[in-house]
Amino acid sequence: MKGKSRKCKFLNKTVLLLTHDFGSVIDLEYTIKRKLSCSVNSTYLRCNEEGILSEKLIQRNDIISCIEATRKIYTSTDYHIASRLSALRRYTEVIEGKNDRWNYISSVLHCEEPGRILEDNSRQPFSKEELLQITSEINDFIAGFTHDEIVALFHDRNSLIESYKKSKKSYEKLQIFRVIQGNSGTANDIINKFVNETFHVENDYLFQLDPFEFEQVPDYIIKECDNFLI
Repeated sequence: MKGKSRKCKFLNKTVLLLTHDFGSVIDLEYTIKRKLSCSVNSTYLRCNEEGILSEKLIQRNDIISCIEATRKIYTSTDYHIASRLSALRRYTEVIEGKNDRWNYISSVLHCEEPGRILEDNSRQPFSKEELLQITSEINDFIAGFTHDEIVALFHDRNSLIESYKKSKKSYEKLQIFRVIQGNSGTANDIINKFVNETFHVENDYLFQLDPFEFEQVPDYIIKECDNFLI
C-alpha cells in the first residue's frame, strides 16, 4: 500500500509452490534464484499408484535443452532403438525441419513404407538410392543402423513386447508401445495423448528434464498399456 511499510510478509517463512508449469521451474533456477538471499529449492514430486509420494531435487544442470536431451538418447546404446530413433526424429525436426530423414524415421516408427509426405498428404515412396542416402545419414547419428534390420524388428511384435517388459523406464515403454500399436492407437484417448506426446516436438518445451532421470509418466498409463499388451 502506498505510504505504508512494504515489508515482505513471507520473510523467514517456508513457502511451498506447487505447479505443473515447467516454465516456472526454469525461471526459478535460471533467473529468480540468484536474486534471492534465502534458500530456494526445486523438487520433482511423483505419486505412484500405491499413493506413495517421492521427491527428487532438481538441480540447475538437470534442466537441459531438447537438443542435449535428444543427443544424449540417440547416441547411447543403453536405450531401445525405438527411443533412439524417436530422439533423432525430434532432433532432426528442431535442427533441420521435416526433411527426408525426418520423413523416413516417421515412416519407420509408424511401421509404414518409407516415403516423404507431399502437400496433398499423399506419400511418395523413397527410391533405393534415396534410402541408401538416408540410412547412411542416420549411421552418422546411430552407428550400425540398417534399414532391413529395423523394419524386421519393428514388425516383430513378440520381440517388441519382450523389450517392453524388460524396460525399467516408463518413457521408453511408451515409445516401444507406440511402435507396437502403429497408427491404430488404443481405445483410451488419455493413453493416446501420453503416447503421442513422447513422439511429437510441438508438445515439449525447448528446455526440459531428462525423461530417463525423472519419471514423468503416471503409473496408471503404464498399467493400461500393460493390460493392452500382456
